[in-house]
Amino acid sequence: MKSICAIIPEKKLGDVNKALHKIGVSGLTVFDTKGRG
Repeated sequence: MKSICAIIPEKKLGDVNKALHKIGVSGLTVFDTKGRG
């Protein structure tokens, strides 16, 4: 299983998900970061 930690803008999440799927990363954990300075 591969694991990647990254900060991804919400509007790019779909594209990033597709790219990760192509290289074999099958799951994402998403944290809502609204309100961070």
